[in-house]
Amino acid sequence: MVVSTREELHRIHHAGPGTPARTFRALNLPLPDPVEVALLQPDPADAPAPRLRPDTLLRITTQVGAYLLLVQALAYDDPAKPGVWAQHLAHLHQKYQLPPVLLVVCRDKVTAMWAAHPPEIGLPHWPSLSVRPLTLGPHNVPFVTDPKKAAKDLPLATLSALAHATGPQQAATLRALSLALRRATSEDRALFAEFARLALESAPRIESGTAS
Repeated sequence: MVVSTREELHRIHHAGPGTPARTFRALNLPLPDPVEVALLQPDPADAPAPRLRPDTLLRITTQVGAYLLLVQALAYDDPAKPGVWAQHLAHLHQKYQLPPVLLVVCRDKVTAMWAAHPPEIGLPHWPSLSVRPLTLGPHNVPFVTDPKKAAKDLPLATLSALAHATGPQQAATLRALSLALRRATSEDRALFAEFARLALESAPRIESGTAS
């Protein structure tokens, strides 16, 4: 696999003791434990249409190989999404020659349940294409409201802030994430800041000193 240096937004993140793996286990994701994680961005010279750009694209290296993790935020069920997701996944597979996995993070359980079983594409008796996302939402992402715990598991804290961005624990999860990011190394902060932005921009401003 050849990846342009322009596509690597940040250098390979060498996972600390079990951090990404611990996150995967906490969320019961049926994926191999990460050994290294890289945050990617499309090459501007070969980027798909704007609507096809992922919210977050990670290259995950494991003991048994590598794959792409495409992370998308979803606020409501959208009949157009299965087709867009299929384009996303096909484009990424062709470009990187790695198996892509779609992870959809929702802010309510109903949307998450819809995203877990999106409509198939094709005829009812002969569907030609189906997309099978992994879905997260407030029903299966734990609250992370302690800044110390958030600092120990930034991936989980980031997903918690996004999944609970409209719930009663919104302020607490955002506060924990914001403080954890301020204390993080520059590599970790760079890796999670863009995805964290989705959570921070989707929610009303909270009291000064908690989110920025």
